[in-house]
Amino acid sequence: MKTAFNNLPVTAAIGLKQGFFLEVPDRKEDFWLFMGDLVGWMRFSMCRYGLNSERFEAVEVLPPRSPVPYPVVVIKGVLWSRKAALEAEQCISAYLADLARIEAKNPLTPEAVS
Repeated sequence: MKTAFNNLPVTAAIGLKQGFFLEVPDRKEDFWLFMGDLVGWMRFSMCRYGLNSERFEAVEVLPPRSPVPYPVVVIKGVLWSRKAALEAEQCISAYLADLARIEAKNPLTPEAVS
């Protein structure tokens, strides 16, 4: 398996009703992570929730027997921080509420997109 980045410095893993997130400092590019034989491969893409945070959201899943995607990362020593998860949930909930308010005031219609 070709690995793009070993020992990815994940500082928190956060599972919320809005999705599954990893907090990864100093990284900007998407990456794939093998989540085991039941889940398969997950692609994480950077999203910004809150100030000065770099969180990656799981945006795609491939079956475990799929060809190995690229870039694949290896994580080691993940910190499962409850405080970070609660802070992230508050930031993500506030962000989604803001998006809902904006959408309610300015709904996207086919005419607006054209």
